[in-house]
Amino acid sequence: MADINVGIQLRYDTFINRQYPLFFFVGLGDYMSYVMSIPRLTSVVNKQFAIRDAEYEKVQRLEDKAVDELREAKNKLLKIISNKKIDPKTFSQDLSYIPTSHLGSNINILQHLEMFEKGEVSISGHHSDNLERYLFDIAANLLKLGYKDELKDFIITPTEYAEYHDTINGQDSVIHVAGNARGNFSFSKTWPIRFEQERVLNAAREIEPWGAFEMLVKYWKARTQITKSKSMNHTMLDVLADKQYHFTNKDAVDIAFAVEDFREMQKNPRIDDREIHFLHLEQFRSKTATAHWQLSQATEDHKEMEHESGSKGRTVALQNLIEKTWKQNVETFMEETRGFMEEYRAAKEEEEHFEQGEKWWKSGERPAYDPSSKTISLGEKISVISPTVKNQQVLCKALFSKPIGEWLQHYEINPPLKTKQGQRGFYYIGRGLNRKTSQDLSVEMFEVGMFRIRIKKELFP
Repeated sequence: MADINVGIQLRYDTFINRQYPLFFFVGLGDYMSYVMSIPRLTSVVNKQFAIRDAEYEKVQRLEDKAVDELREAKNKLLKIISNKKIDPKTFSQDLSYIPTSHLGSNINILQHLEMFEKGEVSISGHHSDNLERYLFDIAANLLKLGYKDELKDFIITPTEYAEYHDTINGQDSVIHVAGNARGNFSFSKTWPIRFEQERVLNAAREIEPWGAFEMLVKYWKARTQITKSKSMNHTMLDVLADKQYHFTNKDAVDIAFAVEDFREMQKNPRIDDREIHFLHLEQFRSKTATAHWQLSQATEDHKEMEHESGSKGRTVALQNLIEKTWKQNVETFMEETRGFMEEYRAAKEEEEHFEQGEKWWKSGERPAYDPSSKTISLGEKISVISPTVKNQQVLCKALFSKPIGEWLQHYEINPPLKTKQGQRGFYYIGRGLNRKTSQDLSVEMFEVGMFRIRIKKELFP
């Protein structure tokens, strides 16, 4: 056991303070390969993943229950349409939360809903989130046609509607929904609770040890994919087929980006963190320290049990690790401060240039943001902003209120974005939004500076 402790400590020391991303992640890969080859250490990883999976299971149980309730509501709405002999082609799609209007006049919302339920239409996000949008559109059209009495099971008061969405957005959210002009509907009591549980999960990821192991295992998985000449889609399919660990769709995307990040690091060992999608050096440095602590404790505890020392205090090695970790945290803070100033100077001198894909949208079509559905649409495609990602929602609302091509300065956003990274956080939020919409809409439509962002006018003249 002493050899194991020495082994992980030696590997940890070789890379943890590396300043160039490539050298850090090469060392981390060796470290994780060693950890995953030792049953005693692998058991620590598996224990943390079991805690993680239990958190995900709580969310999934609520998701399953919400889908059941929404489908029950769907059947009631379809029964109203059938009994009243309503032609769904008469439904307005001008304010639709879903892209049914882009499928042509031959496909109505009910047909589109059936295609979605069968998996023939793919929309990112939870199934319940998208199903709720279909039901809202259907109910809003029925209400507009005068079927208020038939919808009484779903109509709630404006106060109840506000409380319903406060549960979805969070009590501390800057967004407060007072009501909806198209109708105050509630189709599932469980649906808002799932959002609450997701916030609990995301908070736990940041402060619990399992969050650190999750990041490191995702990188370890990415390392197994780096030597394979596969597209991002094939990488994600491989990840989702993994039988050792339960990876979500988001995990698969992160791992695919990690593969691309590492390949870029091989081309440029000193690559700027702003060009990275997932393998952010300082985030991984911090998470690695957390995971290493847990692994070291496990080996120390086991060693003390083997020798029956009876000692309840910390070992000298563990105390040294505490002091070393504290020193690293101070050094990391100073390095982040220096990095911020370097980024600020670079932002004043450079503009980001993104590689544009083929223009697929029709002439005259422009991107639009709907704050009610939290969606950015362009032509026949949509990008759904997660209800839990508040900063992107606030940024979109402010950005799309500007004329296309005009810069939105960070200080113009009111209320301001909530970020622990100060003004630099604005840049990272903008980059994250650009990355997500690029995947969903097949175009990088935003130009992101250190303290400003705009929709590229050259794409939408």
